Amino acid sequence: MLRLVQVIREGDPKRLVTSSPGFSGVLGTKERNEGLDFLTPHTSRQFQAQGKTWEIAPREIAQLLQEFKKPVVDDEPARNGTSQFGGPREPTAPTDHILHIWEVWKVGGYGVYHHDMFQTGYGSPACPPHGIPDPEFSPYHRQVFEFLRLRERYRSGHNDRGGSR
Repeated sequence: MLRLVQVIREGDPKRLVTSSPGFSGVLGTKERNEGLDFLTPHTSRQFQAQGKTWEIAPREIAQLLQEFKKPVVDDEPARNGTSQFGGPREPTAPTDHILHIWEVWKVGGYGVYHHDMFQTGYGSPACPPHGIPDPEFSPYHRQVFEFLRLRERYRSGHNDRGGSR
């Protein structure tokens, strides 16, 4: 991966480079994280022995922010859906996802919204028939998108640096 970062920088020195280091709970090696412009780990999700995702992920994000002093984007925060690829092993609620995003913002991290249709594929119950992410297709996603739409309302008065893209 670091060789690919070098090739990208040689071809386009202004391009920002990142790479998600693996599945749930894999936060990247010191060498790898130092070599990237910003970090995009798949934080831990719903491991009962460790706590809930909205408790664990902010600690992981805060640790990365402190150690590497660069932006950290939480890839796939508290998503609903398949337990494949490190996803939740128990039923989830939109509030799980919202709390996760909120707590990551509070420690200065960012979140990327991951829609389950990208892992389950066309024809699955998570994928709208037209194949395009659509918050109106899923009441779960509709609630999370409403929270994201109103993020400034909820974030006002906080000194966090976080956001969502």
